[in-house]
Amino acid sequence: MWYRTHLNEVSTKRSKRYFVDYSLKALENSEKAFKERGVEANFLHSDIRMLNILSDSFDITWNVGVLEHFEEEEQVAIVQEMARITKPGGKVVILTPSADCLPYRVGKSYAEEYGTWPYGKEEPVTTLENVIRKSGIIFKEEYNVGFLNSLDFLDFISDAGAVKEFMTSWYNKLSAEDKKRFPGYLLVSVGELSQD
Repeated sequence: MWYRTHLNEVSTKRSKRYFVDYSLKALENSEKAFKERGVEANFLHSDIRMLNILSDSFDITWNVGVLEHFEEEEQVAIVQEMARITKPGGKVVILTPSADCLPYRVGKSYAEEYGTWPYGKEEPVTTLENVIRKSGIIFKEEYNVGFLNSLDFLDFISDAGAVKEFMTSWYNKLSAEDKKRFPGYLLVSVGELSQD
């Protein structure tokens, strides 16, 4: 699960952490993962489109694996809600499946073709720059992460283990410059609120 991947990033910071999800099961999983690591956090059951959180509450507001399930109009509304709870000058960080990541796209396509895709409607994302700008936030940057994680999507294909193993070995031998040629599973889109 992706919450475990990103847990390491946020659990190393000395700050108050709040996690919001519409799914009670996802909140339970996240809470369990934090407790296993001895990290304190608050967990809130809420809808990302109308968060039960005061305005200007956080320095950084981020989400993983949400916007790809919504049309652009709702994406803009969600990002506006994220901006509402972010302090002036704060950052909004959004991670979505990248349309440029081949292993993810192949595994997803295969699973959809054979009826085994478990994540419902999910549109891979090329960029969220327009969504961020329409939300009234300053667009800062986008980049990809998680190429090796993307290989997990090949597990939807029978007997793909050898290919996955070879690709992992091959990728690990590439120079840092060559690795940049192969986009990872997640597109990281970063926006910043103005100081006003």
